[in-house]
Amino acid sequence: MKRLTWPETQDLLLKRAPWIGLGFCVCLAALLHGPALQRLGTHLPGEPGSDVLRAWWSAWLVAAELPGWPFSTTLVNFPAGVDALVFPAVSLIAVAPITWVFGAATAITALVCLHTVFAAWATGWLVRTLGGGWGGAAIAGALAATQPLLGGALRDGTVEILAVGWVPLTLGAMVRAVAGSWRWGVITGLLFVLTCLESVYYGSFTALAVIAALAGLRRREGLVGGAAAALTVAVGLGLLAVPLGPVLQGAAAAMATAGEGDPSALRATNAAQLDLLQQLAMSPGARGWRVGDLYAPPWTHWIAFALGALLALRKAPWLTALGGVYLLLALDDNLVRPWAESPIGEVVRFPRRFMAPLAVAWGAAAGVGLSEILRKPALEGLVSLPIAAWLAWWGAIAGGWRLAYPLLELPAPSFVAQIAEDDEDCAVLMVPIERPGERQELRSQTPVFASLSAQIASADHLALQTLMGKAGWYKPNLVTLTASSGATGLTPKNLTDLALQAYGRGVPGSALLPADAYGPDLAWLMGEGLKYVVVDKASYRAEELARVEAILAPVAVRREELQDGTGVILFQLYETRPERTEAPSSSAGALNAGFSGRVMSIDKLFGRLFVVVSSDGKKVRCPVTPGTGIFQCGGVRSVQGVALELEGMVIPSTWEGSLLEARVIPTELSGP
Repeated sequence: MKRLTWPETQDLLLKRAPWIGLGFCVCLAALLHGPALQRLGTHLPGEPGSDVLRAWWSAWLVAAELPGWPFSTTLVNFPAGVDALVFPAVSLIAVAPITWVFGAATAITALVCLHTVFAAWATGWLVRTLGGGWGGAAIAGALAATQPLLGGALRDGTVEILAVGWVPLTLGAMVRAVAGSWRWGVITGLLFVLTCLESVYYGSFTALAVIAALAGLRRREGLVGGAAAALTVAVGLGLLAVPLGPVLQGAAAAMATAGEGDPSALRATNAAQLDLLQQLAMSPGARGWRVGDLYAPPWTHWIAFALGALLALRKAPWLTALGGVYLLLALDDNLVRPWAESPIGEVVRFPRRFMAPLAVAWGAAAGVGLSEILRKPALEGLVSLPIAAWLAWWGAIAGGWRLAYPLLELPAPSFVAQIAEDDEDCAVLMVPIERPGERQELRSQTPVFASLSAQIASADHLALQTLMGKAGWYKPNLVTLTASSGATGLTPKNLTDLALQAYGRGVPGSALLPADAYGPDLAWLMGEGLKYVVVDKASYRAEELARVEAILAPVAVRREELQDGTGVILFQLYETRPERTEAPSSSAGALNAGFSGRVMSIDKLFGRLFVVVSSDGKKVRCPVTPGTGIFQCGGVRSVQGVALELEGMVIPSTWEGSLLEARVIPTELSGP
């Protein structure tokens, strides 16, 4: 075998640099997500009770609707359905083939791995676009993909925050557009729309980055070049904005709702803290692995950022400035208040999340600046790969990936297995669909259907629906999910209302109908596909459980009691689906025709207090029980806004939770 000379070795390395870079990104993903890959299909990457359950459910939902339109479905709020924009929409569509073949649990693990690869690769591509070498690209990719903030997003299950790769990808396209390529201008517009569909946060972050790139590069390319680039970007925006108009309206609604309440107060409590940045830079993990503390880069990253910011001043000074602005925004500094309070900036309720695009900007600056020192590409690559690996290791430590990787074990109830084995596209009604809350609870403390597993707290119905793979009635309280018009049945609502007595609430008279009154409603629902009803026994008192039995027994072909959790009763309503019938007029009563819960900070509110609900164009005024803060409103199907009325004075308020277990939070406590 011929021995290669050094010049020949250099040429070989440069030819294979793209593949070496991709291999580095894949190894980086394996380093970070090894524990999840070892438990593929049985565990989810994320803490128990976190939003990863909703991401998992979203992956199943999107894949189930494809190749049709993935933004509307009858699998939720059955049979009427919903219009929904679930984040990260583009990524969930991309991993749908994995969901089809291996299941949604495997798809979510694949998704978090792909986002790591994407973040590293896209940031490296930005460096190459700006004239940096492959070695600098590896360093930039390692810095961007291993930020502790992304480790916090993994723990919290907010998978869309892992999609940081869209920022450098769109930014790189903008750089090429300003350089004179109209095609890249159009691509930039397309990418920006896709970024907004991935995450409203990254839509906001990227908008600022594109403005910075346009302003910084215009000086070099001239006013005409900058204007031409902006025009082609607008064309790209229009190409996707027209067909995706309704979906983008959902994203706009998410942006608008993200800023409800007092935006400045929300930013102040969720901003990065300078003292913590300093403490955790030197001692990663010193405060444990709380999501709120996972945003501080380790000291090794700060050194790389500082050197990069300085070295890039000649070739890409706008990158240095952009990173500085991101840092000020993360700290919620007054200097950047105009942007933070703008319509685009105000959607960012968690300013510390600016640490992710900061790493992109200053990481790319470090990669570009390296080419100013090491001007031989092959030498740069050989020197940079070990440095990139070292920086990635520090990031993996600081973000908790290596020391405390979060995993959520999926439950395996026997009734779920039975229903999942049924190949029919049918529906499952799990009752009660919702429970009223008894106190201000953390997500991990919320009740679970039949107390099956604390791992799925706060999203039990979604988790069980995903495991079964069937349509259901539960509709999560998401601002980007809107119920479609149409009947959902009298039976689901009344069976849920019958559980209220077990939680100290009165059962509405509408739920006390004789059993034979449900015949027409059940016949219609069975024709639509209602095949199974699962009853959580512990959620009903004996008298109300007997009513449930009396309603379902006449039509059930099978009844089985199972010892899953605190016990469930499984009813199978048919062997062969009955013919479809028209919905009876009694079935138009929609689920969740009520709004109840508790007013927070009740000890600071003295006097006659009412909850005022804006619902479907009308105002509903409900009294609040003194001392406890409990309220119950009837006739409410959806909530557009909430306020408190204290002795005739209106107190602006927000709410969270679900319609039956809402927590109303006053944002201004200035009563008498």
